[in-house]
Amino acid sequence: MAAKQLLSVGLLFVVTLACALFIAWRLRRLQMMRQDAETRAAAAFEEMNRLTKQLRDRKENSQPSLEAVPPGERLQQLYPGTPRRGQA
Repeated sequence: MAAKQLLSVGLLFVVTLACALFIAWRLRRLQMMRQDAETRAAAAFEEMNRLTKQLRDRKENSQPSLEAVPPGERLQQLYPGTPRRGQA
């Protein structure tokens, strides 16, 4: 009887140890994912600030004659894109 009890206690210990190791692995992985997300967010924030600064500089250096033009035409002059069928 003692051998069966010892075996069941040993099995319970092994299962508990496996669960603890799995939880530790998951927490470690979550921490690594969080650090990666923070790094990506910081890079995206820096890029957003850089692009915002470029847009502000572009707006300050824009031609004053564009302000007299209707908004749709002003956007087409700033960002010409591909010509349309009727315009080409």
